[in-house]
Amino acid sequence: MRKERTLYYRKPIVLTEDRLIEVHQIVLKRCSHIAYSATAKDGLSIEFSSFDELQKYSNFGKERITSLIIEGRLDDYSRSIIITFSPSFPYKRGTVSYRYAFNDSDMEAAFVKEMQVFLEKATEYNAQFVICEALTLLVLYAAVAVFSLIWVRRATAIPIAIAFSLSLCYIATFIFDLISKYFWKKIFPSVVYCWGEEKQRYENHKDLRSKIFWVVIVGILIAFVVGYYFKIK
Repeated sequence: MRKERTLYYRKPIVLTEDRLIEVHQIVLKRCSHIAYSATAKDGLSIEFSSFDELQKYSNFGKERITSLIIEGRLDDYSRSIIITFSPSFPYKRGTVSYRYAFNDSDMEAAFVKEMQVFLEKATEYNAQFVICEALTLLVLYAAVAVFSLIWVRRATAIPIAIAFSLSLCYIATFIFDLISKYFWKKIFPSVVYCWGEEKQRYENHKDLRSKIFWVVIVGILIAFVVGYYFKIK
């Protein structure tokens, strides 16, 4: 009897050259045959003939990798592993899935533990992303609250005031979705394949994230704290 299980990981992943080697070794020591396939930004499907070819891939422009699949198995198919790295947004949909089948429970437990350790090491900027999204929501709904209070004070009919406030909430949610999809997604990609030409692109994004987080986000927090302090005094 052969049973398959699938586990998911839901945090942003950065696959560097060293981490790519590490996940390759995790599969290699359990499988005799390994295949590598990918999908590029322009929709191109790529089949790599070897791990060395994957490592040397230019990963540039429209042909840079957007999803990667590593498949391993034994000759008799009694053991198989399929690891899929695929970008998704928001992260709760999962950035990594690993489907596996083992005929030995101890070997299965060891594989799951090793994958969990690897994925935690490969996780980056998750806290920054959560803080940025939370502050975006805070600012938008603070603006909604201010405009709602102004309108309620001026409105003569309560139902109209409530309808206005609900409309503002809907607009704020719509704006938040746009910011998340078209701004934070680019600044905080859910999966980065950090080798080849993509390495420089990643470093540029890393520098931009640092500037946004420390200059803009932390600046907003300091402004709130200082403003609250002087208000109390």
